[in-house]
Amino acid sequence: GEGGRVLPCGNTALVPSRIIKKGWGSQAVTEEDLNPLKKTGIRIATIPPTISYAFDENGPKLRPFFNDHLDRAGCLLLGEDERPHLVVDPNIRTIHWRGLAANPPWIPVNPKESLEKLRTTCEPLGITVHAPRTISVPYALNLRQFPDGRVLMTEGDDDVRETVTEIVGKNKVHTTPVPIRFFPIWRGAGIGCLVTEAPTAILKKQ
Repeated sequence: GEGGRVLPCGNTALVPSRIIKKGWGSQAVTEEDLNPLKKTGIRIATIPPTISYAFDENGPKLRPFFNDHLDRAGCLLLGEDERPHLVVDPNIRTIHWRGLAANPPWIPVNPKESLEKLRTTCEPLGITVHAPRTISVPYALNLRQFPDGRVLMTEGDDDVRETVTEIVGKNKVHTTPVPIRFFPIWRGAGIGCLVTEAPTAILKKQ
Protein backbone atom coordinates (compact mmCIF):
# COMPACT_ATOMS: atom_id res chain seq x y z
CA GLY A 1 0.00 0.00 0.00
CA GLU A 2 2.96 2.36 -0.25
CA GLY A 3 1.63 5.60 -1.74
CA GLY A 4 3.14 5.63 -5.20
CA ARG A 5 2.27 2.01 -5.85
CA VAL A 6 -1.48 2.65 -5.70
CA LEU A 7 -3.48 4.88 -8.03
CA PRO A 8 -6.79 5.51 -6.21
CA CYS A 9 -9.98 7.13 -7.44
CA GLY A 10 -13.08 6.82 -5.28
CA ASN A 11 -13.79 3.10 -4.86
CA THR A 12 -11.43 2.14 -7.70
CA ALA A 13 -7.69 1.51 -7.55
CA LEU A 14 -4.89 0.37 -9.85
CA VAL A 15 -1.87 -1.45 -8.45
CA PRO A 16 1.23 -2.97 -10.09
CA SER A 17 1.21 -6.67 -10.91
CA ARG A 18 4.69 -6.94 -9.37
CA ILE A 19 6.36 -5.02 -6.57
CA ILE A 20 10.05 -4.53 -5.90
CA LYS A 21 11.17 -6.14 -2.67
CA LYS A 22 13.46 -4.42 -0.21
CA GLY A 23 16.98 -5.56 -0.87
CA TRP A 24 16.72 -7.37 -4.19
CA GLY A 25 14.24 -8.85 -6.63
CA SER A 26 10.50 -8.57 -7.02
CA GLN A 27 7.37 -10.53 -6.24
CA ALA A 28 3.98 -10.95 -7.86
CA VAL A 29 0.98 -9.25 -6.26
CA THR A 30 -1.45 -11.99 -5.23
CA GLU A 31 -5.15 -12.16 -4.39
CA GLU A 32 -4.14 -12.55 -0.75
CA ASP A 33 -2.34 -9.20 -0.97
CA LEU A 34 -5.41 -7.52 -2.47
CA ASN A 35 -8.14 -9.07 -0.32
CA PRO A 36 -7.90 -6.50 2.52
CA LEU A 37 -8.65 -3.74 0.01
CA LYS A 38 -11.34 -5.70 -1.81
CA LYS A 39 -13.14 -6.39 1.48
CA THR A 40 -13.64 -2.65 1.90
CA GLY A 41 -15.47 -2.51 -1.44
CA ILE A 42 -12.59 -1.16 -3.51
CA ARG A 43 -12.51 -2.41 -7.10
CA ILE A 44 -8.95 -3.27 -8.09
CA ALA A 45 -7.10 -4.02 -11.30
CA THR A 46 -3.43 -4.93 -11.57
CA ILE A 47 -1.40 -3.39 -14.37
CA PRO A 48 2.21 -4.08 -15.42
CA PRO A 49 4.99 -2.02 -13.83
CA THR A 50 6.55 0.62 -16.04
CA ILE A 51 10.13 0.92 -17.25
CA SER A 52 12.36 3.79 -16.15
CA TYR A 53 15.90 4.91 -16.85
CA ALA A 54 18.51 6.16 -14.41
CA PHE A 55 19.85 9.70 -14.95
CA ASP A 56 23.04 11.45 -13.95
CA GLU A 57 24.47 14.90 -14.74
CA ASN A 58 25.15 13.76 -18.32
CA GLY A 59 21.61 12.61 -19.04
CA PRO A 60 19.97 9.17 -19.16
CA LYS A 61 22.08 6.11 -18.53
CA LEU A 62 21.46 3.06 -20.66
CA ARG A 63 20.27 1.05 -17.67
CA PRO A 64 16.54 0.39 -17.78
CA PHE A 65 14.78 -0.96 -14.71
CA PHE A 66 11.15 -1.59 -13.93
CA ASN A 67 9.36 0.68 -11.56
CA ASP A 68 6.47 -0.29 -9.27
CA HIS A 69 5.57 3.32 -8.42
CA LEU A 70 2.79 3.84 -10.94
CA ASP A 71 2.41 7.52 -10.06
CA ARG A 72 5.67 8.29 -11.83
CA ALA A 73 4.08 7.48 -15.18
CA GLY A 74 0.36 8.04 -14.68
CA CYS A 75 -2.54 9.29 -12.58
CA LEU A 76 -6.11 8.18 -11.96
CA LEU A 77 -8.59 11.06 -11.94
CA LEU A 78 -12.29 11.44 -11.22
CA GLY A 79 -13.72 13.28 -14.21
CA GLU A 80 -16.57 15.74 -14.52
CA ASP A 81 -18.57 12.74 -15.72
CA GLU A 82 -18.06 11.12 -12.27
CA ARG A 83 -16.07 8.30 -13.89
CA PRO A 84 -12.40 7.32 -13.39
CA HIS A 85 -9.85 8.29 -16.04
CA LEU A 86 -6.30 6.97 -16.29
CA VAL A 87 -3.79 9.39 -17.84
CA VAL A 88 -0.41 7.92 -18.77
CA ASP A 89 2.82 8.96 -20.45
CA PRO A 90 2.37 8.64 -24.24
CA ASN A 91 5.75 6.88 -24.37
CA ILE A 92 4.93 4.50 -21.53
CA ARG A 93 6.75 1.19 -21.65
CA THR A 94 5.60 -1.63 -19.44
CA ILE A 95 7.15 -5.01 -18.73
CA HIS A 96 6.18 -8.49 -19.80
CA TRP A 97 7.15 -10.88 -17.00
CA ARG A 98 8.69 -14.07 -18.35
CA GLY A 99 9.63 -15.72 -15.05
CA LEU A 100 12.72 -16.09 -12.89
CA ALA A 101 13.90 -19.05 -14.95
CA ALA A 102 14.06 -16.89 -18.09
CA ASN A 103 17.06 -14.79 -19.05
CA PRO A 104 16.17 -11.96 -18.79
CA PRO A 105 13.16 -12.50 -16.49
CA TRP A 106 11.28 -9.60 -18.11
CA ILE A 107 11.25 -7.85 -21.47
CA PRO A 108 10.02 -4.35 -22.40
CA VAL A 109 6.70 -3.79 -24.14
CA ASN A 110 6.50 -0.92 -26.63
CA PRO A 111 4.21 2.08 -26.00
CA LYS A 112 1.48 1.03 -28.46
CA GLU A 113 1.14 -2.45 -26.96
CA SER A 114 1.44 -1.06 -23.43
CA LEU A 115 -1.47 1.33 -24.04
CA GLU A 116 -3.56 -1.47 -25.56
CA LYS A 117 -2.89 -3.66 -22.53
CA LEU A 118 -3.87 -0.84 -20.16
CA ARG A 119 -7.11 -0.20 -22.04
CA THR A 120 -7.99 -3.90 -22.04
CA THR A 121 -7.38 -4.10 -18.30
CA CYS A 122 -9.09 -0.83 -17.35
CA GLU A 123 -12.22 -0.90 -19.51
CA PRO A 124 -14.01 -3.58 -17.41
CA LEU A 125 -13.77 -1.19 -14.44
CA GLY A 126 -15.17 1.69 -16.47
CA ILE A 127 -11.79 3.45 -16.58
CA THR A 128 -11.03 5.48 -19.72
CA VAL A 129 -7.33 5.61 -20.68
CA HIS A 130 -5.81 8.84 -22.03
CA ALA A 131 -2.32 9.87 -23.19
CA PRO A 132 -1.32 13.51 -23.76
CA ARG A 133 0.50 14.37 -27.00
CA THR A 134 3.81 14.81 -25.20
CA ILE A 135 5.27 15.21 -21.72
CA SER A 136 7.80 18.01 -21.33
CA VAL A 137 8.25 18.13 -17.54
CA PRO A 138 9.48 14.94 -15.81
CA TYR A 139 6.78 13.25 -13.68
CA ALA A 140 4.19 15.81 -14.81
CA LEU A 141 1.53 13.16 -14.16
CA ASN A 142 2.67 12.81 -10.54
CA LEU A 143 -0.08 15.20 -9.50
CA ARG A 144 -2.74 15.26 -6.80
CA GLN A 145 -6.52 15.46 -6.99
CA PHE A 146 -8.40 16.59 -3.91
CA PRO A 147 -11.84 15.44 -2.70
CA ASP A 148 -13.57 18.44 -4.30
CA GLY A 149 -12.16 17.48 -7.70
CA ARG A 150 -9.47 20.14 -7.92
CA VAL A 151 -6.06 19.10 -9.25
CA LEU A 152 -2.63 20.42 -8.26
CA MET A 153 0.09 19.81 -10.86
CA THR A 154 3.40 21.20 -12.02
CA GLU A 155 3.59 24.30 -14.19
CA GLY A 156 5.27 24.07 -17.58
CA ASP A 157 3.58 21.12 -19.30
CA ASP A 158 0.81 22.46 -21.53
CA ASP A 159 -0.12 19.12 -23.12
CA VAL A 160 -0.59 17.38 -19.77
CA ARG A 161 -2.54 20.35 -18.41
CA GLU A 162 -4.81 20.32 -21.48
CA THR A 163 -5.55 16.60 -21.09
CA VAL A 164 -6.23 16.91 -17.35
CA THR A 165 -8.44 19.97 -17.91
CA GLU A 166 -10.54 18.09 -20.48
CA ILE A 167 -11.18 15.42 -17.83
CA VAL A 168 -11.78 17.39 -14.62
CA GLY A 169 -13.00 20.75 -15.91
CA LYS A 170 -11.55 24.12 -16.86
CA ASN A 171 -11.56 25.76 -13.43
CA LYS A 172 -10.28 22.81 -11.42
CA VAL A 173 -6.63 22.64 -12.54
CA HIS A 174 -4.10 24.59 -10.49
CA THR A 175 -0.36 24.69 -11.21
CA THR A 176 2.72 25.51 -9.18
CA PRO A 177 4.42 28.92 -9.68
CA VAL A 178 7.40 27.27 -11.38
CA PRO A 179 7.89 23.89 -13.09
CA ILE A 180 8.98 21.01 -10.86
CA ARG A 181 11.83 19.81 -13.09
CA PHE A 182 14.70 18.80 -10.84
CA PHE A 183 13.25 16.78 -7.98
CA PRO A 184 12.09 14.07 -10.39
CA ILE A 185 15.61 13.67 -11.75
CA TRP A 186 17.60 14.18 -8.55
CA ARG A 187 15.29 12.47 -6.06
CA GLY A 188 12.78 10.44 -8.09
CA ALA A 189 9.98 12.59 -6.68
CA GLY A 190 7.17 14.61 -8.19
CA ILE A 191 4.61 16.90 -6.62
CA GLY A 192 2.73 14.01 -5.01
CA CYS A 193 5.78 13.01 -2.98
CA LEU A 194 6.59 16.62 -2.13
CA VAL A 195 3.18 17.45 -0.67
CA THR A 196 1.81 14.18 0.67
CA GLU A 197 4.10 11.17 0.76
CA ALA A 198 7.60 11.93 2.02
CA PRO A 199 8.49 15.63 1.91
CA THR A 200 10.91 15.52 4.85
CA ALA A 201 12.97 12.67 3.39
CA ILE A 202 13.08 14.34 -0.02
CA LEU A 203 13.90 17.88 1.07
CA LYS A 204 16.46 17.17 3.79
CA LYS A 205 20.12 17.81 3.08
CA GLN A 206 21.88 14.68 1.82
